[in-house]
Amino acid sequence: MATWVEDIVQALKNLGGQAALSEISAEIANIRTIPLNLTYQATIRERILRNSSDSKSFSEKDIFKKVGKGKWALRDQVQKEPTLDKEPTSIDPSTSALSPAKPNPTQPLPARPITPESISIRPSSTTIPRKPAVQAYLPVES
Repeated sequence: MATWVEDIVQALKNLGGQAALSEISAEIANIRTIPLNLTYQATIRERILRNSSDSKSFSEKDIFKKVGKGKWALRDQVQKEPTLDKEPTSIDPSTSALSPAKPNPTQPLPARPITPESISIRPSSTTIPRKPAVQAYLPVES
């Protein structure tokens, strides 16, 4: 019988290397030969989080990588992000040649129009009315 992590790895391979958690759970339901308990989806999520350095719960091997909201991949199959060896370039309209991109501090930023949707009005302070304290009265002896 395979472990949960082995089944998750197999499910991701069957799904092309990356998939949403719901797709992984559905694929494991097809892979597993023994009946699944009611909390199998939580178990899958927990095993992925425990085996991913992208998670605060990481404590075992670094097998899985988070590639989006609710999407996971096998870390060894994720393409590394390209790195830039040079500075980004921009086209200089006066020479039609590429030149290093530099911000122009003398040019103001483009203005955005003010619309009712862009304005948010919040009260500066919120006061919550308080109930008067409950007072107990003792009978007065005469």
